[in-house]
Amino acid sequence: MDSRLAVVAVVIALASAAGIAQETKESASAKLAVMEAQYQASPGKYAKAATEYTKTLDVNEDAQFVMRMEMFDKVMQKPFPADEIRAEEWLREMKYFIGINLHLLQQTNDKKRMLTVARFLGDVRGRMVKDYKSKATNWVGVEILMKARVNNPNDITNEVLKAEYDKAVLDNQKQLDADRLQFVISDTDRILTSLLAGSIKSMMPHDEEFISQVITAAHLPDDFRAKLDTKPVVEPKVH
Repeated sequence: MDSRLAVVAVVIALASAAGIAQETKESASAKLAVMEAQYQASPGKYAKAATEYTKTLDVNEDAQFVMRMEMFDKVMQKPFPADEIRAEEWLREMKYFIGINLHLLQQTNDKKRMLTVARFLGDVRGRMVKDYKSKATNWVGVEILMKARVNNPNDITNEVLKAEYDKAVLDNQKQLDADRLQFVISDTDRILTSLLAGSIKSMMPHDEEFISQVITAAHLPDDFRAKLDTKPVVEPKVH
């Protein structure tokens, strides 16, 4: 009788666990649907929400581990925003999203997804302007104000000069957006390159084939190997 009660108890426990898992899956699906809609409005807020959601998943639970990997795949498939402001916000948050996932990829020896990170970095590096210099100014339209002989742009009465000043402000804002994006691109490159190097050193410091794949996918310079502080293993010669 006791054994039957024990079996019943196990069945009830399994059913309860299954119910919780189903509820968790349904809840996750609802959250993901909301997040997908959020991406269209703000890629940056979407990436931030994905990071926060990822933190709630327990990777020691099989179902939640799968959900986390699915979340990772879904986010990494998103295209790079074309708009500079949205792209800047996107990259600022993606650094954190990738950062909290790289450690897990390292622990699970997930080369496929690490190469996804490398390709993301390659996309970022491909948008970097070499030796970029900031071009925005805090003294926008000064020459126009001097022509108009006023200190306040609101006091410009000449329509031609007013149009010139408005255009100068607009152009300067566009340049400021470009400056900010290039800064974030450079920062993202520095952080992700360092994180990739650290992961490779811990996972597979002598896997030359994989290291070469990462370097190619991320468009990394040849000196990336120096960050690994390691050399390929040379098998001793047999005499």
